[in-house]
Amino acid sequence: MKKYIVILFIVVFFWPTSVDAWRRFPNSQFSRRVLQDRFTERRANRVQSIQRAQPNRIVSPLLPIPNVSGTDWDTSVPTFLLLGSTSPIVGAARVFPDAEPLNVSAIHIVLIDAVSSVQSFLVYDGQSRFLGNAYLDPSIAGGFTYVLPIKTSTLILPKREVFQFYVKARLRAFEEGGVSGDQVQIRYLVVKGDGFWSNRTYSQSTSETFTVFEMARSMIKKISRVSPETGVLVSGQGQYLGAFQFEGTPSDPGAEIRVTDLTFQVNQAGGIGVSNMRLKRLGSGTSVNCTVSSSIVTCAAISESEGSIRSGPATFQLYGDVSIPSDVTRASLQILLNEPGTSVGAGGVGWTDGQSTFNWVQFDQPVAGGTVFSY
Repeated sequence: MKKYIVILFIVVFFWPTSVDAWRRFPNSQFSRRVLQDRFTERRANRVQSIQRAQPNRIVSPLLPIPNVSGTDWDTSVPTFLLLGSTSPIVGAARVFPDAEPLNVSAIHIVLIDAVSSVQSFLVYDGQSRFLGNAYLDPSIAGGFTYVLPIKTSTLILPKREVFQFYVKARLRAFEEGGVSGDQVQIRYLVVKGDGFWSNRTYSQSTSETFTVFEMARSMIKKISRVSPETGVLVSGQGQYLGAFQFEGTPSDPGAEIRVTDLTFQVNQAGGIGVSNMRLKRLGSGTSVNCTVSSSIVTCAAISESEGSIRSGPATFQLYGDVSIPSDVTRASLQILLNEPGTSVGAGGVGWTDGQSTFNWVQFDQPVAGGTVFSY
């Protein structure tokens, strides 16, 4: 009897409790599967304890290096950022932890150049929950890295689940140091953290090229055709050829917003000739002479009184001499604002906010289609 008690004591006391222990008993009659099941059970218990501590987090077992890439949010359309306001989305990315849960410690927004007009970046997750403000970190060389530190265990990304986030810029007002004409472009969005199980340090960044955004004290928010969609084409001098309305938004009481020049495109069929073009502001007694070169009409040097839209929308009308060949049975004419331009390429609308001059607007092409006159 004593012999069996001793054997039982040895088996219970020295029973292998891990995979390493199993390897020390290669000739054991017990199944390797039993030990693996026990290991899996312990791991599941650990995950459950984490989930109880983080009830709003989904924690999954072991994860590869997280990949960060662009998202489906469209930030490819350049736009103006109004000083003293919070911008639309200027950058977005997604994280895909593929090896283990990721305990995020910080999100970095790294710019191409230092921009004094940016006070901070607001960071949101894919469900538009606010994660915090990223502020300029003076300890990082260059002066263009904004950091959002994240408290340990408050943002744990589950294994093989996409986590999306996006950022907006909070801009200083003109009176607080905001600079008209400043440009902001993100170089990288960086996610830093530790592997939840391995404590391995991760630092992954985007590789996409982000859009350039330009800052202004005011901006043109709408350009539209206000003349009829269609009309009858008539030959003669001083013919009415369409009208466009401009509407703007200033950021502060001292901000100007004024149209300085317009470049139109002439679309015609049937050999229609257009000359002696003039631009007139509705309600004004004066007009601006425009030049016609091939299919391009340029109305430059619009005066301050004629071009200002600071106090409200303004409508600009086009007039010109029209000639129709005598042997033409069908013809058409349309004059439109076609080219929006970009922050690095001139378009059809020149304007100023009183501090800087701009030659593009944040609209699709064409900016505004004119009346189609038919014969």
